[in-house]
Amino acid sequence: MVTEDYAYNGDGSLRSDQRAGGDQKSVSYSYDVNANRTGDERGTHSFNALDQEVHWTRGGPDTQNPGSTVDYVLDGTGGMLQQKSHTVQSSTQSGMPVTATSDSTTDLCSAATATAAQSNIGACQHDSDRVKSASTSSTVTASGGGQSVTKATSATEHYCYDQFADNTRITKSDCPADPAQTSGSIPGEDPKTSTIYGFDAFGRMSSAKAPDPASDASNPSIDTSSYSYDALDRRYQKVEDRGQGPATLTYSYLNDSVRHEALSNRVGCKAPPPGCRSSPVKLRAA
Repeated sequence: MVTEDYAYNGDGSLRSDQRAGGDQKSVSYSYDVNANRTGDERGTHSFNALDQEVHWTRGGPDTQNPGSTVDYVLDGTGGMLQQKSHTVQSSTQSGMPVTATSDSTTDLCSAATATAAQSNIGACQHDSDRVKSASTSSTVTASGGGQSVTKATSATEHYCYDQFADNTRITKSDCPADPAQTSGSIPGEDPKTSTIYGFDAFGRMSSAKAPDPASDASNPSIDTSSYSYDALDRRYQKVEDRGQGPATLTYSYLNDSVRHEALSNRVGCKAPPPGCRSSPVKLRAA
C-alpha cells in the first residue's frame, strides 16, 4: 500500500507531496511571483511575461532523461506554433557506454497557426483553434566506442475529434470524415502508434490507451487507464496498467481539493488529478 499526503501553502497552492511506502519519491513544488509553478515532479518550468510556459527542463523523481529540454514557440495570442525537444539518453550496450542525442521539432497545424504572421508552417488544415495535425522532424545521433551514427526521421500525427469536439485519438492515419466514427478502429491504423481516449456521456475522460514512451519504439508496450467520477463530478479513481498488472489509485477530497491518495499494488500517480471535463486539444504549451 502506498499513500500520498499533500501539504498546501497559505494561498491554497500545493507545497509538497509526501509518499509513504513504495518508492517513497516525495516531491516539493515551487512558484514564481505570478503563481506559475516553476518546479514539480516533472522538472522545472519557465514562463514569459504573459504567464505562458516557454521552456521545460525534465527532472524530478518520476521523469525519464532528466536534463532534457522542451521549448515552446508561441504566437501573440498564446497559440503554440512549434515545439522543440532536446533529449540525451545514456545506456550500456555490450558493456560499452552509449549516448544517444535526439533533437526534434514539431510544427502544430490549425487555423490559428495557419493565419499567424510568422508561423512558417505552410499549408495547414483549418478547424477553429483545435490542433488538426502535428508534423515532427527528428535527428538522433548515437555515439560510443569512438563511433557515431546519425539518423533523421519525420512523421505526421493527426488529431481526431468526435461529434462532441472531444479529442478521441492521435494517430498517424487520416481521421475519418465522419466524426462519429473516430471512436472506433480506423482502416490501416497501427494501434501501437496511436493514442486513444474514451469519454462518458458527460464529456469526462473515461479511458486512455497509448504506447509506453519508455518501451521499445519498434514494438512498444501499451499503457491503459480508466477513470471514475463521483456525484460531484470529481475524479475519485484511476486504474492503470503499464504491463505490470493493474494499479488502482483512489482520491479523497476536502473542500474540493485533493488531500489524500491511496494506491494499491504500485506507484502510478505523479500529481493531483487534472480537471475532469474534456476539451479539444488547444494550441497551448503543456
